[in-house]
Amino acid sequence: MDDLSKLLSQLDGLPRTSLSAGETIFEQGTHSGFLVFLIEGSVEVVKDGMIVDHESRPGSVYGELSILLDNPHMAEVRSATDSVIVKVENPLDFFVEHPEITLQVCRTIAERLTAATRYLVDVRRQFSKDEGHLAMMDKILTTLIHRNPKSVAGDRTATRSDH
Repeated sequence: MDDLSKLLSQLDGLPRTSLSAGETIFEQGTHSGFLVFLIEGSVEVVKDGMIVDHESRPGSVYGELSILLDNPHMAEVRSATDSVIVKVENPLDFFVEHPEITLQVCRTIAERLTAATRYLVDVRRQFSKDEGHLAMMDKILTTLIHRNPKSVAGDRTATRSDH
């Protein structure tokens, strides 16, 4: 059984919520306090009014960064079609109680970070001779690759001791 099948089977016993097309799941800039897994249908991710992603893969997770970092949602997430989701109201407890799902969420985050880093490296390579605003790409890449998570005290300036 692959990771996605395992994830979906673990979500099987959890209550489902049906959404109509266009229904907002998360609003950008808000703290919802919950996590969502897509079961059926499709969602759009909208950042500053622009659709930046459209997803229909069952098991896709949304709201995880807001929960893990205790930050507002970076984007709006809305149902693009009639959809079914699993809404997790106490996500931190859920992560502790479901380590296999937590591992899958971590893998999803790692895949997204890897894709973003590859994209930024490619952009930097394409525009390596341009010293304008793209010169800051090195700083962005360094931050993505080497930045420590915020500490309990919320210090975001710490650097990794191994780099």
